[in-house]
Amino acid sequence: MRKLPAFIIFTVIISNCQAQVNLNLEQKDTIFYHDTIPEDVSIVTETPPEFPGGEAAFISFIKQHIKYPKTALKDSIEGMVTLRFVIDDKGIADDIDFLKSIHPDIETVCLQMLKEMPEWKAGTLLTNSKKGWYWRPVKTWFMVSLNFTLTNDKKLNGITITP
Repeated sequence: MRKLPAFIIFTVIISNCQAQVNLNLEQKDTIFYHDTIPEDVSIVTETPPEFPGGEAAFISFIKQHIKYPKTALKDSIEGMVTLRFVIDDKGIADDIDFLKSIHPDIETVCLQMLKEMPEWKAGTLLTNSKKGWYWRPVKTWFMVSLNFTLTNDKKLNGITITP
């Protein structure tokens, strides 16, 4: 299985956890119950956000929706752009930030691609309530690196964008 060309960052704080329980729980659309889970144990199970069609569809979408800007071609601009954005609890990309950028026109085409992106399947977190355990959609940071290069002969990390 190939690694996802992005880094998914999850931060979870577990407090007052006296024991660690490893359960094989499957995601359900409705609340489910499990009588053997002690109330004083924090159990965290996370499911990352998923692009419709998976990783290959995400890469394909990026390559189809990002065109090398003419001004960047004219000025021979190459380099890596690192985007960080949130996939919110409804599956919508929001709170977009450039951790690394190389040209304003390249930022513009990246922002346009993110605005055209379809809704994702939101990430979920296993949560306890009075009625039982359930999967709650959560906001999740997502990062992706895009390599803008004028030639296709370089082996670069991330997703390569060529003219």
